[in-house]
Amino acid sequence: MKTAVIVDSTATPSKQLMADPDFYILRLSLLFAEGDIYEDVSDDQVMHDFYQRLRHSPEPPKTSQPRLDQVYDLFDQLVADGYNTVFVITLAAQISGTYQSVQMVASDYQDRLATYVIDSKGTSFIMENMAHQALLMADAGYTSDEIASKLTWLADQSEIYVVVEDLQFIAKGGRMSTAQAFIGNVLGIKPLIYFSPDGSVQVFDKVRTQKSLYKHWLQIVQSAQAKFGDKFVIALAHGDALKEALAVKYYLIQQGINFPFRIGYLTPVLGVHGGPGAVGLGIMPQIISNHDLAKD
Repeated sequence: MKTAVIVDSTATPSKQLMADPDFYILRLSLLFAEGDIYEDVSDDQVMHDFYQRLRHSPEPPKTSQPRLDQVYDLFDQLVADGYNTVFVITLAAQISGTYQSVQMVASDYQDRLATYVIDSKGTSFIMENMAHQALLMADAGYTSDEIASKLTWLADQSEIYVVVEDLQFIAKGGRMSTAQAFIGNVLGIKPLIYFSPDGSVQVFDKVRTQKSLYKHWLQIVQSAQAKFGDKFVIALAHGDALKEALAVKYYLIQQGINFPFRIGYLTPVLGVHGGPGAVGLGIMPQIISNHDLAKD
C-alpha cells in the first residue's frame, strides 16, 4: 500500500518530518482585529514575532481550522499521486472542528482512499510523535488496521500538561473573568491544565511556587517511566519561553531523568490560548523507538 500521513499545523512538525515525501500538513490560521492573517507555521522567527505581537495586542486573534477547499485539494493531490491509504491526525476534537471537517471530506473519497481520521486527543508534539510513529509503522510493514489501532492507543496514552504564565490571556479567550485573572496574577497563582482522556482541557492543579510546579513535572515523568519503561520521549513546548523550558529540562536531568527531550514552540494557534510564557510538558510513548525525534 502507498500510505500518506497528514497532520494539522499545530503539530509543530520537525524538519525531519517535513522532509518525508509521504508527510503532508493542513494549515490553520489566525485573524487579528486589524484584518491581517497569520498562517500557523513552525518557523521559529515567525513564531517569536507572533508572540511579541500577541503580548501587546488589545484582543487575541481569532483562530480558524483548515479551509475545506484546502482539505479537498490535498485529497485530490493524494489520489493523483497514487496513494490508497491515508492517516489524518488532528487536534483534539473536543477543542477543534478539524476532526469533523476531515471526516466529512474523507467520506467523499471512500471509493478511492482508505482514510483513517485519528483524534489525537491532544496537540503539538503529541501529534508530531503520532505522525512519526505512523510513518515508521508503515515502513515496517504494519497493516492499515494495525497502524490505526496503535495510533488510537498512542492518543489514549499520551499526556499533555501546560502551565499558563499570564492569566489575562485565558481571560481574553473567555475562559476566565478579567477579575479572576487579575487576582490570580496578583497572588501568583498559575493553573496547571491538562488534556483529559476524552481530549477536553481541564484544570489539573493551581500552583503558586516553582517548587510545587517542578514537583508535578517530576511526578508526571516518573509515572510515565513506571508505565512505559524507556519507550517514551519527553516534550517541552513553550510560548516564546525557551529559557523556562530548558530550566525544566535541566531540573529533570538533575533528578536522574535520562530520557530524550523534544523542545520547541507552541504554534501561534495554540499560543493564542496559552499566551506568552506558557510551558507545556508532554509524555510521548513510542511503538517503534524513534529518539531522533528529540534531535530536531
